Amino acid sequence: MKFPRFRDQNKGNAPAKKLVFHIGDAKTGSSSIQQVLFTGGYDCPTVKTAYPDSMAQIPLARSLYVPEEKSRAKNRFKATSSWVDKVDADLAVISAEHFENVPPETFKAALEKYFSDYAEEALVVAYVRPHADRFVSAFSQRTKTGLFFRQMDHFHKRMSDKGRFMYTPRFAAWRDAFGDRFILRPMIRSELHEGDVVKDFLHTILNGAPFELTGLGTANESPSLEELSVLRELNLAFKKRDLPHGVYHAASAHFSRVLPPPAIGETRTKLRLHRALAEDIVSTYRDDAQKLDAMFFPSGLMSKALEASVEKAVDTPMSTKAEAHFTPDSLRMIRAWSALTAQILTMEPEKWPPHFRGLRRRKLLEDAKAESGA
Repeated sequence: MKFPRFRDQNKGNAPAKKLVFHIGDAKTGSSSIQQVLFTGGYDCPTVKTAYPDSMAQIPLARSLYVPEEKSRAKNRFKATSSWVDKVDADLAVISAEHFENVPPETFKAALEKYFSDYAEEALVVAYVRPHADRFVSAFSQRTKTGLFFRQMDHFHKRMSDKGRFMYTPRFAAWRDAFGDRFILRPMIRSELHEGDVVKDFLHTILNGAPFELTGLGTANESPSLEELSVLRELNLAFKKRDLPHGVYHAASAHFSRVLPPPAIGETRTKLRLHRALAEDIVSTYRDDAQKLDAMFFPSGLMSKALEASVEKAVDTPMSTKAEAHFTPDSLRMIRAWSALTAQILTMEPEKWPPHFRGLRRRKLLEDAKAESGA
């Protein structure tokens, strides 16, 4: 890996500040990275960093690929560019996993247009989760947020038809656009700095400078199979009420965050592939894993992780249907609670997403303050 070098602030008129874009991928610890950046939950005595006053810069990314939002790109990018110019820092960091949906050439054109003083040395950092792990994480996330209601075999067919997890063409395009200023890190614990994605990201962008985490830990942990089945019921109730998907996502994400941890001695089931599906996934993505390794990971990290997924699989398919995990009485209560929640959210539904985002923001800042002892 080639780390960025900080320019000598006394040389010429070039800005000493460097611009770093963290572009995902989704389900590679992005929320944890963003949480620490947003709350300032780390300390580096030699490199000063700045981060915008929002958890993630999703609107900025969406304005480059969502047709209805492209008209807002100019204002969003100008506002962000102005922020970068004004902040007193060695590094200005922008993060949104939604950048993974942006064609690299489109991203580069926006970078050169709106961040011309920083474009030449801007660093782009991405993380990639091995194919089978990404599949399971994506299935869990889409079930949790009401984007998918069927089972994993159906999800595999949909994703393979779309080529959604064929990584190499996309990451090759980023490499072509940015050369060695594009850094792709493997989301494999044993390969991360001190086994932690937040520490790995900071180690990367800080040029190896020493730092200390002072704040919050992991965010957006995957729900258990039982929790996922409850969230599925909740989203089915939302669907019956014809609520906008933005409400689905905000409400189910909020529910996930307020779930209490397991009680002592309580076990929860981890979502896993079944063997036949794992074998099919290996067959589907083997060539892509080999190509990605050849380009970025010469030791064969992606291929090894993919092949190992069969050994970790269970014999029979896991179901996200609540009736597979709860008694009839419990299921009746879950469905009644879900229906009531959906009914409440139909009252001024457009106000719920910002309400839940505000709750999250306040909780993060309060927890960060408590953690620091301030």
